[in-house]
Amino acid sequence: MRFDLVDLQLFLRVAEAGSITHGAERSNMALASASERMRKMEELAGTALLERGRRGVILTPAGRALAHHAHLVLHQIEHMKGELSEYAGGTKGRVRIQANASAVSEFLPESLGIPRR
Repeated sequence: MRFDLVDLQLFLRVAEAGSITHGAERSNMALASASERMRKMEELAGTALLERGRRGVILTPAGRALAHHAHLVLHQIEHMKGELSEYAGGTKGRVRIQANASAVSEFLPESLGIPRR
């Protein structure tokens, strides 16, 4: 089973809107394309994810499970992007210092702005 991030985002927007039409609009996607993606997701899952009605859609139990995991995956992706941007911006990294124990305990704390006890 392979869902891409666009599928997961679309699915969550459809679930939040209670409508494939409104979910497609929020995703800047044509209704036909969004509907086809939803159909393929259900095909991949092997079960219905949405109950379709005249007034929109509601999530099936499988759909609720997918929504839960989609939130986790997308949150984790955002966390990853944030951490990588810290490395790219130079605000996070690793510095290795080679020194004897005396230098590390006597001079390094002051150089790093660590107050003495």
